[in-house]
Amino acid sequence: MKKLKTLVQRGGMEALALTGAFRVHPFACPGKGLILTLHHVRPFVPGPCAPNRELEVTPEFLEGVLTAIRARGIDFVDLAEAARRLDDPAARRFAVVTFDDGYRDNREIARPIFRRHGIPFTVFVTSGFVDRTTMLWWKVVEEVVGMVPVLTFDLGAGPEVFETASRAAKDSVANRILCWARTADPGIVFERVERLAGEVGLDPLRPTRHEIMTRTELAELAADPLVTIGAHTRTHPNIRRLDRSAALQEMAGSADDIAGMIGRRPRIFAYPYGSHRAAGQREFDLAREAGFDLAVTTRPGMLHAEHAGHRTALPRVSLNGNFQDLRYLDVLLSGAPFMLWNRFRRLDVA
Repeated sequence: MKKLKTLVQRGGMEALALTGAFRVHPFACPGKGLILTLHHVRPFVPGPCAPNRELEVTPEFLEGVLTAIRARGIDFVDLAEAARRLDDPAARRFAVVTFDDGYRDNREIARPIFRRHGIPFTVFVTSGFVDRTTMLWWKVVEEVVGMVPVLTFDLGAGPEVFETASRAAKDSVANRILCWARTADPGIVFERVERLAGEVGLDPLRPTRHEIMTRTELAELAADPLVTIGAHTRTHPNIRRLDRSAALQEMAGSADDIAGMIGRRPRIFAYPYGSHRAAGQREFDLAREAGFDLAVTTRPGMLHAEHAGHRTALPRVSLNGNFQDLRYLDVLLSGAPFMLWNRFRRLDVA
């Protein structure tokens, strides 16, 4: 299903790029600016399976994107300046770059690129990852599936046996588990993935230690004037599946944790997963209650003046590892894919 979705998306991007339809009203709707979403920046290393490939782009692709956006006369700004420009009818068009989770490669590989270009960026940090108390469950799934020819897992209808001998089978099974986990009860997700790791002798925190910055590394990154640190919950749950009190603790608690790590409390937040099924009106209200000035989703879209009234429900544009082709950049910057996705609505904040 995920592979089919990717093929459909690629077909749509190709159609818009080849026909030039993205330049034509009513498709074109570039808005006042956009917020880019990234996770990893690193050279791609092929493995037994790659269900998380969409979460990483190469350094060369990132550099190409930054250069191309700036060449089109778009200013790179931080989120605070983006918020100001939403209120300014005369403001120049802008782009914001954000990273989710707190990966070490954001500091070691991405930051030198941003420094060369003098471009600010934001890192939304899951405090439990930095404290080594929360597993990167999607990486645990990838590692386990890559190790075994067969596995047993419960996707909600009871334990099922999955054949995972071939590369195609591994990708298919891993993607099924990942799709289920993003919207399932967070406690059940952690329990079942931890059990899966135990069955093959994998320490479920190993990927966290390998991939995520330490407290010292995070504090050093936060001291960089180009960097803004935001909050991204404590344990990266689907907070829409939590009760109100637990959701608020995840959100406000992560900001409090990060304050202890870097010496200041973040005023910005990113919802884990960030889709309609992971963040809605209750979560948008909770973000304000938790003390955040701005919060970002993963709902696709450009920023428009109307978003000034919905500052805890801001859309973003994913730099997806499955679409590392600069031919698609002008299509994305036109806003056309998101007008189609959102049925020609500029706002998707309900």
